Amino acid sequence: MTPLLPAGETRGRRDHRLPLASGTHITHYEIIAPIGAGGMGEVYKAWDSSLNRNVALKILPPEKIATPDMLRRFVREARAVSALNHPNIVTVYEIGHAEVDTTRVDFIAMELIEGETLRSLLSRSVATPNALNYLAQIADGLAKAHSAGILHRDLKPENVMIASDGFAKIVDFGLAKSVQPDVDAAIDSATVTAPGAVMGTIGYMSPEQLRGAAVDHRSDIFSFGCILYEFLTRRRPFQGVSDIDTFHKILYEPPLEIGDANPPIGDTLRRVTFKCLSKDPEERYQSAKEIAIDLREIKREYESGAPVLAEPGSLKSPRRRSHWLWITASFLILATVAWIWTRRTAGDTTAVQGSLQSMSIERLPATSNVRLAAISPDGRYLAHVETTPPGDTLLVRQVATGSEIQVAPADGEPYDELSFSEDGEYIRYVHRGALRQSPALGGSAKILVDRFSGAISFSPDGKRFAFVREGNVFVASSDGSDERRIANATNNDRYETPAWSPRGDVIACTRLSQRRIDRGDRSIDILNVEDVDAEPPQTVMKLGEPWYHIGALTWLPDASGIVVSATRQALIEKQLYEITYPAGRTTRLTNDLFEYEGTSITTDGKVLVSRQTDKRSSIWLFDPEHPDKARRIIEGIGFIRHLAALPDGGVLYGASSGGNSDIWHAAIDGTRRVRLTDDPAMDLMPSASPDGQTIAFISDRSGQLTIWIMGADGTHQRQLTTEGRDARPRFSPDGSWLVYSTKGTKRAALHRIAVSEGKPSTLSTSWFRVPAVSPDGKYVAALSEDWRLGVVSASDGSPVRAFEERSTSLNSAAAGGELRWTKDSSAIAFARQGVVYLQNLAGGPPQKIADVRPDEIVSFDWSTDGKSLLLARVSNQHALVQLKNFR
Repeated sequence: MTPLLPAGETRGRRDHRLPLASGTHITHYEIIAPIGAGGMGEVYKAWDSSLNRNVALKILPPEKIATPDMLRRFVREARAVSALNHPNIVTVYEIGHAEVDTTRVDFIAMELIEGETLRSLLSRSVATPNALNYLAQIADGLAKAHSAGILHRDLKPENVMIASDGFAKIVDFGLAKSVQPDVDAAIDSATVTAPGAVMGTIGYMSPEQLRGAAVDHRSDIFSFGCILYEFLTRRRPFQGVSDIDTFHKILYEPPLEIGDANPPIGDTLRRVTFKCLSKDPEERYQSAKEIAIDLREIKREYESGAPVLAEPGSLKSPRRRSHWLWITASFLILATVAWIWTRRTAGDTTAVQGSLQSMSIERLPATSNVRLAAISPDGRYLAHVETTPPGDTLLVRQVATGSEIQVAPADGEPYDELSFSEDGEYIRYVHRGALRQSPALGGSAKILVDRFSGAISFSPDGKRFAFVREGNVFVASSDGSDERRIANATNNDRYETPAWSPRGDVIACTRLSQRRIDRGDRSIDILNVEDVDAEPPQTVMKLGEPWYHIGALTWLPDASGIVVSATRQALIEKQLYEITYPAGRTTRLTNDLFEYEGTSITTDGKVLVSRQTDKRSSIWLFDPEHPDKARRIIEGIGFIRHLAALPDGGVLYGASSGGNSDIWHAAIDGTRRVRLTDDPAMDLMPSASPDGQTIAFISDRSGQLTIWIMGADGTHQRQLTTEGRDARPRFSPDGSWLVYSTKGTKRAALHRIAVSEGKPSTLSTSWFRVPAVSPDGKYVAALSEDWRLGVVSASDGSPVRAFEERSTSLNSAAAGGELRWTKDSSAIAFARQGVVYLQNLAGGPPQKIADVRPDEIVSFDWSTDGKSLLLARVSNQHALVQLKNFR
């Protein structure tokens, strides 16, 4: 691939002669025929001789990237949109340039879609469930873009394709904008008075776009509402006799009434439409994912009758091709560069499954409270643990009918390590320190092994099992006898989760290594079942590449590979992957905004069950004296994990955005969002000095997690520490020094370091997690290894106070928990699940000061005046899903 010109270089850019003749060669692409043309260039059908496939080849006009400023913005926005690899967004293959008849030609190669535009589909009658399915897919694709901090800004029916396989795909990210300062504002100052202009298309632009005001993801939601309205009525919600008249209607008049539709539009669908079209962004949907969920719920209501939208008529095939399809397919500049940038900078060689669109993911009803599950070998029954107010309950559901029986009653102690026996007659699980077995259809439980704990996996014949104890891997008979160790833990490595191969000869096991860099400290090892006291790596085969986190392992029935839920980066949702054995080739099975946890598969390998979680992240302003007046101020930019209040009343926060995590700044009302770090590294855990002029944060750009410093505007970034495994930098009251924690190959500890590049000194080895300096500078509050709260002297680390109360929720959110002092240094606040507690330094039980359950609080801070709380909240919506045709 030929790279773009560097910034500032524009020589040799001459207008090429168009159209290009059939047979013209541009590198390894051969022009077949023109498809269409638009303001962003011409599109051709071409043959890719290197991979033997047809592609859509877009030829870029030189004037679109002719100046250094344009090229600089082009590359910057491409970086922000780099993770828009999604089933509902068109795939891009390559960007480059070539010489054609001594003329430079810049091109983009992208997916050639067989299908039609949404505009074309609007001309026909469409079954309501099909229409709602397309619209929900569009919302899914939009949500993916918004999670990457990208605004489309020109969403309309012409920029959505309906592929012949039934997938809706968003195209034309040529006007996309990253939610960050626009140093190239002149580019956006072009006219907005004609369709297809730089800032959008008349009839689909939001009021704030027309006013030239700052826009966020809710502007795209307004445009989506225009599409939804048009799909229902076959007319636009704001249609004037002139452009100026249309402008006025969008700004000041309500949408045209839907009136009598054929079939009638239900009240729920009407409310969804008009909520998207609210003039006030605060009154619209706050995320595209919410729209997708509501539309799918409406779709389920319609499916029994299957009515049609629009006027009656012959139902033409939604799979017919349209010449106009390629006119809009060409508008994908930024997404194209983004894909290339991802490949260059991330170096991720993970394959995306080519048959992803043939895979189906079906949510199982009434599974929102399920914590873990296992499917029976024949696929007829589903054992699952449901979390209820009294505690965990173990149930078995008949998949075909949905009927359930209770196998074990509600208990405050959890049910873990759930699996079926090989014949499906029994359920095995760990409960109250014992390995137990119960008949699958009800009956008395039997204790197989008393005094048992740890992860477990049974052999194919059920006569033995593998388990992990204190980081070592053991094998024993099913009654617990004949125990022997097959792999040892070391000072730097320990094993976590075993999975016995269906062939019985090897055991796959996850291994945590303190020696690896922070982005890849977990791997999958293959252990020989017959080894005794073997130490890695002598008898271990490593399968695939390292991961940041790996969930439970599940072998495919033919032992050809393993399915895992995993992620390569912190703060990024775990997806499902298949890793072949023994080659170790990785294939991504899911690629969406959900998180997947746990896997279980049927004996025929046709059904895979996992728990799917929809995480909705936001920042709220919460007044403990008036909890009913809590106000959401930030939402829609990735997954927010860490926050800190700023002296000017703003908020500093870390958020994952499109496969990456960066530090952001925003005003207290959620406006004026600014991305302070913008690089391929993982930047997180921000903290501001008392005067707000210096920001400390954690980054792995050096290969390990270390502390970095930058100015309030993101400039002058420099590395402060070098040892690695650093976390939670917190400033002293005068801003001259920091406290932070480490946990690496050496003993975990709490350290202190001068901001002016001093050498760190150790304060404590007993209290080190999530440190916080008191406002008077005398104390440091922190948690111990077992999560107890304590206070040490800020000067020499000597113990001051230890509390018996344990903040156990911080253990499950180790990257997001916080300790915060009150302004008078008299008490310490901490969070547990969705509750914030206040612990008085003098002692006594902690007092509850905020409760947002069932949401989870992953980070919080006091507002500048110390009267309100800034809360980073996550709403988790769970469901069990079945994956079919995933191989």
